[in-house]
Amino acid sequence: MTRRRLSLTTQLIGLLVCGLLATNLIAMLVDDKTYGDIPPLEKKQAIERLTVAWRLLEKCAGCDIDALLDGLNHGQASFALLAANPLAEHTMNAGEAALAAQIERSGGIPENSVRIRQSWQHAWPLTSLAEADSELTAVLRRGDRWLTATQRTSVFNRWWRPLLFALPASVLPVLLLVAVFARRLLRPLGELEAAASRISQGQAIAPLAARGPREIHSLIEAFNSMQDSLARHIRDKTHMLAAISHDLRTPITSLRLRAELLADGPDKAGIIRTLLQLQGMVDEVLTFLRDDAASEARRHLDLSLLLAGIAAQRRQMRQPVDFLGPLKCPFTGYPLALTRAVDNLLDNALRYGSRAELSLQIADGHLRIGVTDDGPGIPDEWRERVFEPFVRIDRERSSSHGVGLGLSIVRACVQRHGGTITLSNRPGGGLDAGITLPLTVDAPAP
Repeated sequence: MTRRRLSLTTQLIGLLVCGLLATNLIAMLVDDKTYGDIPPLEKKQAIERLTVAWRLLEKCAGCDIDALLDGLNHGQASFALLAANPLAEHTMNAGEAALAAQIERSGGIPENSVRIRQSWQHAWPLTSLAEADSELTAVLRRGDRWLTATQRTSVFNRWWRPLLFALPASVLPVLLLVAVFARRLLRPLGELEAAASRISQGQAIAPLAARGPREIHSLIEAFNSMQDSLARHIRDKTHMLAAISHDLRTPITSLRLRAELLADGPDKAGIIRTLLQLQGMVDEVLTFLRDDAASEARRHLDLSLLLAGIAAQRRQMRQPVDFLGPLKCPFTGYPLALTRAVDNLLDNALRYGSRAELSLQIADGHLRIGVTDDGPGIPDEWRERVFEPFVRIDRERSSSHGVGLGLSIVRACVQRHGGTITLSNRPGGGLDAGITLPLTVDAPAP
């Protein structure tokens, strides 16, 4: 199965999007100042709990402190009065020191009496898309004892939140600019691709307008120059061969008239037969050259009806040709070219076999015209060479008529439709010639 290739525009857009995504992600991870911060509401509640506990202890000198602290405990916070400082060995970072100072200011607590330690459940911000859990431990010195408050809070784990704005803000304008300019810059390449495809189908096209960046401009100019050189070369060769073939008609006709004046006998019959073969070869060359320069108009047709008509005409000539195919098959193409291609294949099939079968199949967006026979087939090494002009296999298989242009004409007709032709030997004997055509041919003929 052929892998579908992405267009250059799609690859450019994908590359830029990946680059912008990676840039935003790296920048966010390097400079993430929000990770580890306690949400403002939870921070306020934690400070209030701690200052309330402190004030209660200050005002209830004769109270049962343990019972008082038990009353303050709940699922998110626990309080205890300890003889030793559990954070004596802990060095506060800048965030913890700022929070400790804020607690001291809010509760009227003496300076440097509060120590804070904040621990996270997740040490790396990419471990979760949700908020992470944090344990906030605050220690307040009260005489020779330490009020310890442990509260569970959540912290911002919003590594992905900056991307909600940064990505659309950075990617969408770039995508828009790249899509507009890439289409503008690559449009000449698309026209060049379409022109090359039409040339490969044997169609003549007008020179392309050279535009776009310097490299594409130069490429189109080189393409136009190459097309002009090829057309001139083909035209000169065609004219030369046509002139030679046409000039040969006069001496052949003259020799045939002289041969008619000879006395009847084996020599006269042999000479006339040879001259007729020469005349047929010249006519075949002229037909090939004339087809090469033909400008038949493309039109809508019923391919099933066309092929069925060809088979019926052969049967009227007492040639065993059967047709198998759908009742209708709408198609846009060159009816004369298709008829000539199929006729040439049927001529070969009937020349080397006793019968021929013409078929039409539709599958996967393509048409397949098949011509099969029960002849000897062809060697594998000749499957491609037989399509070259003036190439014939061997004398045992080749007819004495023709110069080896039949299959060349077939391939030229098929390529005009953007199709292909292949030859294969049948398992039970015989040859299978298959013409594959696109079901819809959009490009009109010039």
